[in-house]
Amino acid sequence: HYVSVYPEVPGRIDAAVDYLAQQGVTNIGIVAHSQGATMACYYLARHSHDVTALVAVGMSAQHSDPEINSSETLKRIKIPVLDLYGSKDFAAVLQSAEVRAQAGAHNPQYEQKVIEGAYHFFDLRQNELLSEVGQWLDQYKSR
Repeated sequence: HYVSVYPEVPGRIDAAVDYLAQQGVTNIGIVAHSQGATMACYYLARHSHDVTALVAVGMSAQHSDPEINSSETLKRIKIPVLDLYGSKDFAAVLQSAEVRAQAGAHNPQYEQKVIEGAYHFFDLRQNELLSEVGQWLDQYKSR
């Protein structure tokens, strides 16, 4: 059912980016989980944007439509990307990890990390998740 809302994704992200820009924010990163991460890739691969980094948490590459499948959209993203997932994540996330890494290989700022013992929703691993995301984003604060 999510596929039907993909046409709404660009307008929603553009509205958020515009709002942040109006507030004087110039270094805008997207941190998104699961389907939201796939939607962020969909957006970033197709639209002109002021987004400077993407953290995709628990993202899979299971959609049959190549316009939505993150293993295809990652090939077109040139900003820094952290592809982060848990070692006990959903099967679709684990099974597509290698194909996502291959899709991001063109991008020298693509990085894939695994949090050991974490499930898809990072239950009892929230502190590790926040630490990884924060440390990674800190690299891009001044850009």
